[in-house]
Amino acid sequence: MSFKTFLTREFLVDTLNNLPALHTPVIDNIYKHCVNHPFPYVSLNQLSTPANNIPLSERGTQAYSMNGSEHLDMFEPKPVRPSLFVSAREMVDFHAMTGIDKSSFLAGKIDLLRQACRRTSEAMAALALNGSYEYPMESMSGVSLVPISLGSLTEVKLTKWTDATSLGKIIQDLEQMADVIRAQGFGNEIAFLVAPNVRQFLYEALTKIANGTNLGSFDPATQDLIFGGHRIKSLSTTYFDYTDNTTKSALAAGNIIAIDLSADHKMIYCATEDIQNQFGALPFVVSQFESPDLNGIKLFGQSKPFPAPVIQAMCKAKVL
Repeated sequence: MSFKTFLTREFLVDTLNNLPALHTPVIDNIYKHCVNHPFPYVSLNQLSTPANNIPLSERGTQAYSMNGSEHLDMFEPKPVRPSLFVSAREMVDFHAMTGIDKSSFLAGKIDLLRQACRRTSEAMAALALNGSYEYPMESMSGVSLVPISLGSLTEVKLTKWTDATSLGKIIQDLEQMADVIRAQGFGNEIAFLVAPNVRQFLYEALTKIANGTNLGSFDPATQDLIFGGHRIKSLSTTYFDYTDNTTKSALAAGNIIAIDLSADHKMIYCATEDIQNQFGALPFVVSQFESPDLNGIKLFGQSKPFPAPVIQAMCKAKVL
């Protein structure tokens, strides 16, 4: 007894298409370019390719190189691998079901596995906006934090905001951060991602504004704040740190990140280390393993996400 005849790529795609969409605001709104990468690693060269304009070439001159960095440093993402055990009793019940019921049974298992992979991808995507971050990884010796560095964000030194800070000064600081991004050749669609306490501070500042001012407003459709034409978005993503069993914020309190949303921020899904799926480069795959004592089957979900924001299109500051 097994699920092998069901766990085809076509069945998985159909099942995922029929399941409710998962709301992952960081991936959905920032990492709009999803890439199925055919290799298990990503080279620094691929991440450093310039995305802004380039010079024209006169006849007879060499073409402008788009290779970016000369370094061949490689990032090899670690897989996200949740599992579910299906007992022999469940397998007997499964094989007594009709075709539609069998599909529904498997869809429920696949849904749990894909949620774990997607939530992990979302947490990593939010953390990656810091440039360098650490994420828990389980190994033979236990759970430890693995450092991941995509580069350092330019840090803008600003005077801390207080209740006495004027709205004009806040807008001036936001514009200073935007100028840093523009100086790197980006800036078509700049937004500001803020920690929840910064968002609360700005919201309270907005409510104190006299009626009729055009310096700030609230967008009820998106829940964004708008100051002097600058859009403020709350980055409230949290993740569970298995090294100390605490929930942490992806963006530390008091911090703000300016980002050009039009830059080519990629969510790369590398080839999985999965023989049953022929090492497929897909956002999510499912495979099975029969228990040696034949008392059940273990279903594995697997994904190798690698969020790659454009570091040059971002900068950060601590304002509270």
